[in-house]
Amino acid sequence: MSLVSEYHNELAKTLYVFQWIEELLRQYLLRAHLVISMRLEGILTFEPLIQKDLERDSLAQLLDKFKRLNSNRGLIDEIERLRPIRNHCAHRGYLVKFKDDYDESILRNEIRRLTKTSAEADACVKKLLHEIIGLEKALLNTKEGTSD
Repeated sequence: MSLVSEYHNELAKTLYVFQWIEELLRQYLLRAHLVISMRLEGILTFEPLIQKDLERDSLAQLLDKFKRLNSNRGLIDEIERLRPIRNHCAHRGYLVKFKDDYDESILRNEIRRLTKTSAEADACVKKLLHEIIGLEKALLNTKEGTSD
């Protein structure tokens, strides 16, 4: 496999993981709003978000909404730290002109950077899944009438 192909594969893998982060943020927000709605039933009118409300939101917008409902500062800070890297990958990653602008050592460094970023983003996916599981438990408890 050529170095350019390796770079493109690693870029695609990294962008794929970031898409999962965005989708998991959406799923967290939907579940959190459902828990709030169920717990406020009979007290206040609260219309929970629906998928359509979030489908066009950027990572920054999703993260801003997530911050309002979640206290995991470590996860929030990690996603916030990765956000500019994600934006660079999404908006400029495929525009690099390798033959004109990069020698082999620079390209290898870029591949290493993407591999590291992908691993860090994957760790965020796992943490987001953990947060969603916590919400699922709260949702189940709410449906059963407990408030744990």
